[in-house]
Amino acid sequence: MVRLGGVVCPIPVQYREYELRALLPLAGARTLVTATRINGRRYAEFARQVCGDAVTVLAFGAGVPRRVVQVDAAEHEVPVRSYEADPNHCVSICWTSGTEGTPKAVPRAHYDWLAIARACADAVALTADDVILSPFPLVNVAGIAGSVLPWLLSGCRLVLHQPFAPPTFVRQLSEEHVTCAVVPPAVLALLARRDVPSLRTVVAGSGPLGPAAVRDCAVPVVNFFAACEGTVLLSSPVDVPDPEARARFFPRAVGPMRMRLVDPVSEREITEPGRPGELRVAGPTVFPGYLLGTGDDPFDDLGFLRTGDLFEFAGAGGRYLRYVDRVRDVIVREGVRVAPAEIESVLAAHSGVAEAAVVGDADGKACAFVVAVGAVSGEDLAEHLRERRAEVPERFEFVDALPRSFAGKLLRRELRRRL
Repeated sequence: MVRLGGVVCPIPVQYREYELRALLPLAGARTLVTATRINGRRYAEFARQVCGDAVTVLAFGAGVPRRVVQVDAAEHEVPVRSYEADPNHCVSICWTSGTEGTPKAVPRAHYDWLAIARACADAVALTADDVILSPFPLVNVAGIAGSVLPWLLSGCRLVLHQPFAPPTFVRQLSEEHVTCAVVPPAVLALLARRDVPSLRTVVAGSGPLGPAAVRDCAVPVVNFFAACEGTVLLSSPVDVPDPEARARFFPRAVGPMRMRLVDPVSEREITEPGRPGELRVAGPTVFPGYLLGTGDDPFDDLGFLRTGDLFEFAGAGGRYLRYVDRVRDVIVREGVRVAPAEIESVLAAHSGVAEAAVVGDADGKACAFVVAVGAVSGEDLAEHLRERRAEVPERFEFVDALPRSFAGKLLRRELRRRL
């Protein structure tokens, strides 16, 4: 498709009629490639009904329905029209995770993907002898730049794991002799003290990491913090030797990446350590802007991307960045800003907590949703927080699991609906 000058727009198979009807016209899609069946569902037939005549539907597999073009496994010579690729041409359109609302379309050029992928491959010193295992779907920065492109750049072996199931993922590490695993934060704790002889490193990302999980992992962990729009922060054992510190700190960007911290209310730039501000970035990994009609202008007056993430400068001379929280997730309690991520980090260190997420209601009251291990009460957790001088939520709710997207990201909007 790329050799023909086409633009690839990966769509998660979890998307249904609402998403397809809304997103395909925005991307200007002309062809949809799918399979006749996915997880027992007649997906090609469903896609044909949704897309109408404006989109040609191609499908792999047997039993292709009417008005769908079959793509068989046979090789055919197809004449390729003359197309001179330019590394600045748009090669893909990906969609934001949509954890807080409708997904937005993110166009990317060849140069964009190479800038991100080379940083990822270099962070773990990937070679042709490595084996990567990734549970991320191949539709976003974690799946594409975190595994597929490093695989192509290094010539190593790539093993995919979908649909995601933590127990089978962990078992697959040994079965496939994996040397480098790419995992979401929820899986990192499962790797604690597990003996996987082949495994030499873990890349954990798509959300804040718990210091205890990084410390207890049997192999070194690279902290990978990235967003589809272009934020790329990497913290390796070389950058930050202490594993607990590596879960919270990133070296300030060097080279072509530029960054600044800005007070999201006053718009004043922050230069001193210890004061949170919105991270704003510019450089080769940053996208040019959302496709028309899918998102507002994300850039400030100086051309820096507003990431929506709160960080603060830390360490001697402010040489590190410390993640605080998402700007929109901060809870304002009686005029004081409370960062849910900091409460969650302290809760995750409790031996009776597997996972925790904190959200606020319209009145500024916080509620902690906790996935417990064994017998633990809200008062136990409140005392744990007080001992560590952390904010104590007004409520504790114990749940079997936290709601997550297909990419493993926490769906805070689902938790807020329960308040």
